[in-house]
Amino acid sequence: MRKIDKIYVHESDSTFGDVGVVRDWHVNGRGWSDIGYHNVICNGHQHKGDEYESAVIDGEIQQGRDYSRIGAHVRGDNRHSIGICLIGENGEFTDKQMISLEQLIRGLMVQYAVDVDNVLGHYEAKSGKAQGKTCPDIDMAKFRDKLKDN
Repeated sequence: MRKIDKIYVHESDSTFGDVGVVRDWHVNGRGWSDIGYHNVICNGHQHKGDEYESAVIDGEIQQGRDYSRIGAHVRGDNRHSIGICLIGENGEFTDKQMISLEQLIRGLMVQYAVDVDNVLGHYEAKSGKAQGKTCPDIDMAKFRDKLKDN
């Protein structure tokens, strides 16, 4: 098993999606071998053609790339990290998504002995800063404080 010492949070920059949709974007849109993220947290909206339907559950945590495999989510910092993608844009996530994110990260922090200060937004990574990323468009310092409080 590879060593995990960071967890990165991302957003899909879309109002819809699930692990299958994001996998399609990465495999067919970018030519990658698989989805770049290890988890996707749904907002309850899945895209079907030109229609939206609530076929996925709000806050549902879906498995993407296996944790044993290096992700493709933060240029230059994938080898020892896990990537989690929230479906949403401009930091607009549901309460259920945020509850799921907190629960998932708490479990991963214990499982992989990741320090709370290494739970980061994509915008906090060296490459994210260089690319001008704002993803996941939430205040990660406040999120880390919440993880510390409980």
